[in-house]
Amino acid sequence: MSYANKVTATVCTLNEEANIADCLHSIAANGPLEIVVVDAGSEDRTVEIARRYTPKVFVVGRKGLAFQRQVAVDNAEGKYVGLFDADHRLTEGCLERLALDLEDNGYDGIEAQILSLTNNNYWEWAMEQNFRLVHNVPGPRIMIGTPCLYRRSVLQEVRFDPFFTASSDDTDLCYRLVKQGFKLGVGSPTVYQRHRSSFGQVIRKWQWYGKGDAQFFWKHPPRRLSIFVHPIRNYVIGKSIKALRAGKPQLIPFFVVTGIMRHIGFWRHIAGMAWMQLTRGEVEDTDVIST
Repeated sequence: MSYANKVTATVCTLNEEANIADCLHSIAANGPLEIVVVDAGSEDRTVEIARRYTPKVFVVGRKGLAFQRQVAVDNAEGKYVGLFDADHRLTEGCLERLALDLEDNGYDGIEAQILSLTNNNYWEWAMEQNFRLVHNVPGPRIMIGTPCLYRRSVLQEVRFDPFFTASSDDTDLCYRLVKQGFKLGVGSPTVYQRHRSSFGQVIRKWQWYGKGDAQFFWKHPPRRLSIFVHPIRNYVIGKSIKALRAGKPQLIPFFVVTGIMRHIGFWRHIAGMAWMQLTRGEVEDTDVIST
């Protein structure tokens, strides 16, 4: 029995001209039922390139990542829905093994292990070590992100919340899934990821994660303390300690920088959301960057 041909592989894009062809080529080589691309209004050749690989390309404008994800799910026909980003490169047989791992473990959603596509500088190397240190171990989780595979029926029942325009679309989804008794985990297949490699790109990316934290903080009052301390407790302190125990103290600057930038991003966006609530009576935060 083949599982890959029951997968709808989805990719959300924004100005990914340099990435999208390699991403879609690696997905197509896995033999999915179909590929769905949802674009946020790219100003480069992303859409043109994507249409070489699939007729299912939807341009929806800059309405946020969660909105794009749900459009992809709503236009999927497969039993399973794979959620990928343009900087992902699937290994051979990845979709098949993800679906097998999902079924064998009774999961409703499963994330792949992640390695760097290249390690040309400290930031790329450190990001890969981060995954090796805390992520790339198969087993149950309460939170997964992309690259991942879900049962389509689950994403039809518990939908992405369009309030989340930044990185916490998956954090919010998993929080609600686990509360409802669904099972999540990490599997054995590997996906390679092309990281933002310059220092400036790293700063921008992790502040974007902080924006996602701010949105999650705003939406889920019971989790506010946890999400507020997360960047300092889990990155600056927790992961630095893990790096020391693993004999890799050179990772500590990475965890300190990313944790602080994430915390700064949180404060920037929570202040903006509070001001919008005060002056307009509602929060409408739709500034997005490429995923």
